[in-house]
Amino acid sequence: HHLAAGSFATLCPVIPIGDEDVWFNELEGNDALECTWQVLDGGHVNWDVRSTGSDLAAVSPYSGVHMVSLVGNRAATTRLVLPTFDFSQMTGSAELSFYLYVDAYEDYYGTQYAPGSLSVYCRADETGPWVWVMDVDSIYRGNWHRIFVDLPASQGASLYQISLVGHTEGNPVGVNIDDIKVGAVTTCRPPADVSVADITERTALVRWNGNGASAYKVQYRSAGNWSWNARTVEEDSVVLTPLDMFSRYEVRVCAVCSAYEQSDYSNVITFTTGFCTDRTEALDYAVFDADTTVVDGLVDYNTYCS
Repeated sequence: HHLAAGSFATLCPVIPIGDEDVWFNELEGNDALECTWQVLDGGHVNWDVRSTGSDLAAVSPYSGVHMVSLVGNRAATTRLVLPTFDFSQMTGSAELSFYLYVDAYEDYYGTQYAPGSLSVYCRADETGPWVWVMDVDSIYRGNWHRIFVDLPASQGASLYQISLVGHTEGNPVGVNIDDIKVGAVTTCRPPADVSVADITERTALVRWNGNGASAYKVQYRSAGNWSWNARTVEEDSVVLTPLDMFSRYEVRVCAVCSAYEQSDYSNVITFTTGFCTDRTEALDYAVFDADTTVVDGLVDYNTYCS
């Protein structure tokens, strides 16, 4: 966890967080980083706010058009420091959560770049050594993922800092973060390990790891649509039907923990339904499909069979 030399100054007032309080930053507005973050210079590349007009990764689908990113054409390991928090009025431990986007990249010349990485650190004062908390697992790549971090030694701490250390080897996708939240530990968390199986032309089975909730809300939609279709079930799986053939869908799940509480939604999972009928229907569908494969003047309908 080596970092290049650098320093930062505390510019922000201490933020008190009690049991019912939440600090939430969507990284919107011109002062998204002012009195909110400090940056420890990594030598070549610093964290900065980016918008959809200049990035390769879409911003978090849940708010706004900006995110904070570590992106550059050189390798860098750079620390981003949140404000100082006062947890002295909190009866339990605190939690950090945020959305993360990293991915591999291959440029025009075939040069391959590994995904960026992120580690979380904390300390119980503003001058002590940083304590490693966790490395975000490399499986979190290729889409926005909500990350939850239990903050050690946070209960009762009057001066508590959190930092995010990003590392990139010049990958143009970079390390991207959005919708950062600090508050009491969430007992009602989103379902984990959401997956899609048994996909046919018209149906798909969605499964998840239940967390003991009384019910679950499942939202799904055709990719690109704004509105969601919704189902509420008590089991930890559901069959979505009827779906359109050879269509890309998005699905997410939240836990209903009580009549008054539900979790955030899980990370969005994408899947594509099958198109496995006959050549005539494939030809009809090809009128609307710009990527149809043509072999000897005929549509290769086997391309669409799942």
